Amino acid sequence: MEVLAFVFGVFGLMAYGQVSALKKRIGDLERQLGQINGTAYAREREDRARMAAAHIGKRVRIALKEDHEDVDIMMADSKVVILDADRDWLRVRVEKGKTVSEKLIRLESIQNIRIES
Repeated sequence: MEVLAFVFGVFGLMAYGQVSALKKRIGDLERQLGQINGTAYAREREDRARMAAAHIGKRVRIALKEDHEDVDIMMADSKVVILDADRDWLRVRVEKGKTVSEKLIRLESIQNIRIES
């Protein structure tokens, strides 16, 4: 029984290694496609940059991509304010309880930006 569990454990580790390598390659490909003008990835990136620049100083809710999640931003409950934005980075102020901190977020890590009223 222990031998069977060991064999399944080894196969599980091998599968995890292959999946994580594949995720890295996909991320690299998405990053490269975001650099090429005319692709859907480049348009999405420009749209996020425009939206972020248009809402500097406003409270927003930011949804990050799966592998780029940040606990402070997830738990901030709409207390995230965009301080500055450029083509690659977003600087935000996060208020979580009595703690206020500033964070830099890569624009490619952002899945969605919603305006909070």
